[in-house]
Amino acid sequence: MKRQTAKSKLGQFSPKWALVIVCLLIGYAILQPAANRQLGWQLPSLISLLEQSAPPAGDDRGIATDAEQITKRNGDGDTTDATAADRSDSGDRQQDSGKGRGAEPGAAELTYDYLKAIAPGDYLSPAGLRYTPMGGEEKHRLDHIMRHLVDDSSRPVHGVFDGDMPQVLRWIDDAYQRAQTNSKDVVKKHEDGRDVIDVRFSKPIGYVGGQKGKREGFPAARGIRLVLEGKRVISAFPTSL
Repeated sequence: MKRQTAKSKLGQFSPKWALVIVCLLIGYAILQPAANRQLGWQLPSLISLLEQSAPPAGDDRGIATDAEQITKRNGDGDTTDATAADRSDSGDRQQDSGKGRGAEPGAAELTYDYLKAIAPGDYLSPAGLRYTPMGGEEKHRLDHIMRHLVDDSSRPVHGVFDGDMPQVLRWIDDAYQRAQTNSKDVVKKHEDGRDVIDVRFSKPIGYVGGQKGKREGFPAARGIRLVLEGKRVISAFPTSL
């Protein structure tokens, strides 16, 4: 395409002038890199000049436009905006990387490589605890527990886990399994139809934050408080037992 355009332009001149123009172009192509390198100029390359003089791509009827290519891919005349399609593909990838969120019943995907999705929004731990959706801003019990991975200075008292979510989920399972025994490190009570279980660990699993924690120098938390409805997790957070 570029050679044909150059030839068509040279054809407008007499052979003598065409030869002069060709010599000038060759000289420019040879001297342009050296001039830019030694003199600090920014002369465009010969190819760039030829591209700038070429007709717009839209004038070439042999090349389909982006919209035409999209229409061909859709097959139904729908010229959907490509950017919107990219956003949709990105959203699909994010959902796929959610590891279980919104999975179909019986899906084998694991959330945080630990929980099994047994229904949309319903996850089961190896110890048999269930994490389900909830009302309010958090939308899900896992989101509620995730809040306890960082301190919240606006709360009077706020237990903060040291580990990440996979580690926290394992601690919760461990606490629940120990609560099934008669260990002296477990205290159980039943309040308003829910089981409140305090389990003490031998090592710190987090610290006490919030306003009280800050005043007291963020003391270590060696216990977990579980709030359950049957086997459904309502809340879980570190405490200073």
